[in-house]
Formats: sequence, structure tokens, C-alpha cells
Amino acid sequence: MAAPSRQGIAGMPRSHMASKTQPQFGNYRLIKKLRTYLGVESFRVIATTEHTFSGFFTVKSLAPNTDRAKSYRLMQEEERVLQQLKHPQIPAVMVSALTDRTPYFALRYVWGQSLLQVLRKLREIKKILPSQHAAWIAGQIAEVLSYTHHLDRKHPVLHRSLNPRNVIIGYDGAVNIIGFGTHPVDVSEEQLRRWDFRQVGYLSPEQAAQESVTTASDQFALGAILYEMLCGWPAFLEKEAPKVVRRIRKGSFLRPRKVVPSLSGRLEAICLRSMTHEPQNRYRSITEM
Repeated sequence: MAAPSRQGIAGMPRSHMASKTQPQFGNYRLIKKLRTYLGVESFRVIATTEHTFSGFFTVKSLAPNTDRAKSYRLMQEEERVLQQLKHPQIPAVMVSALTDRTPYFALRYVWGQSLLQVLRKLREIKKILPSQHAAWIAGQIAEVLSYTHHLDRKHPVLHRSLNPRNVIIGYDGAVNIIGFGTHPVDVSEEQLRRWDFRQVGYLSPEQAAQESVTTASDQFALGAILYEMLCGWPAFLEKEAPKVVRRIRKGSFLRPRKVVPSLSGRLEAICLRSMTHEPQNRYRSITEM
């Protein structure tokens, strides 16, 4: 294969590729910054050698101007958890270089749209996801969680931060889950106002109360996601994170059929049981749900 032309790798204009002042990660070239979360940045990158293009990946590395020691520990923990998970709907770690001067690790990149983006678009056109599609997506999420929860019965791998942003609907139709191993939202009074209300609206009541987190907490989050897919709006809709958390603590939300009267009673029952305030009254497991 000939060397890259002035148009860049795979015909990509050089204006879209990493400049010399941007961070470099081995043979990965930065294409786009995706997000920053708790001092860890995510990028979409391409893997290249001098003459070949090897595909797209997600790279995670330390953000500048952050507490590097703390962010490095968070990144280590995320990479450790992801290394345990071998499931086709969880993007796998492809390269780990945490000991480099610029530590990073690379994941398979998922081409698609987040469920958050899908639901926003539906709201823009005043539509609701068909219930059979919502049930299928929830079932796919449940299968992934069932795998992580049963990987080690004594120490199940919990997500702890499941929300529509972490559900990626691939252009191939696959439902992928990202965000395993990331640190959950801190809902302490001094930290709560820094969070976007969308990041806290799927926390379980026990998480909102800063109590122990179990597999039932992930189940609650899945129930809240199913609720939003079926009803078109989040169960705990407020514009400020503290107000959202207060509603979660109280268990204050409308029954799904109050919002969508035509909804099947069976789907409503699944939502209500998985979102029961007391964890012991939810389904015994994600598998049962």
C-alpha cells in the first residue's frame, strides 16, 4: 500500500487528524475528543503504521490540569474491570499502555448512536419508541448485565452508572454497553450540583441515599431506562441534579400507563417491579427480569 497522501489516512483531510501539539498514543492518531469524565479523556482514534490503516478505536487517557494520581487510579480500575469482561456487546480492551509516560488504553470503537441520542431525536419529532423495540433493547441490556452479574457469584461486576448515554445502538443493530469500571456519580451534597441531571436520573434509591450498591441497583437503572423508552420521558424529570435525587429518594414518578394509557400492563408491571424502592422487592436477578 502506498504511503498516505496529503489527504491523510484513508482519504481523511489532515485538518481532521491529530496535530503535532495533540496527545499521541503509540500508533494511534487522534480523530476526535469524545468526552471527559472525572479526569479521564476519551478520544476516537485510528490505528496506523507508517503505511497501513488498521481501524478505529476508543482511547482513554489522563486529562490535562487534573489530579493525575487520582485520575490514574480511576483509569487503572476501569481497565482492570474491562479486562475481565469478554462479551461481544462490551467493547474489549485491545491495547493497555498504562505504564507509558502518557498512560492510555484502547478499546474497540462502536459505530452507532447512544440511546440518549435516539431518545432525544424521537422527542424532537414527538414520537415514542415502539414498545416492542423498547422491550427488545431492554432485553439486550439485561443479557449483558446478567453476564457481568454472574461472572463471579461472590464478586459480581456491577455497572453502577447505567444510563442511556452508556447504551450504544450500533449501526449493525447490536446493543453495546460502555462505562463498566468507571467511578459512579458522587451524590454527596458538596458534589451533587456539579453533575448534569441526566447523569443522576437512573440511580437507585440506595445509591441516592449513599448506601450499599448491589445487582438490584443495576436492575433499577435498567427499569428506569425501560420506563423512558416506553414513556418518552425520564421517570424522575427535573432540570437540576439535587431535585432529581430528591425525587428518587422519595420514589416519586408516574406509573407508565398514566403517561401512555395504551401501554401493555405486562410491560408496566416489569417497570414498576424493577423500580421498586426497596431492593429486596425487585426481581431476584436481572435474569428473572
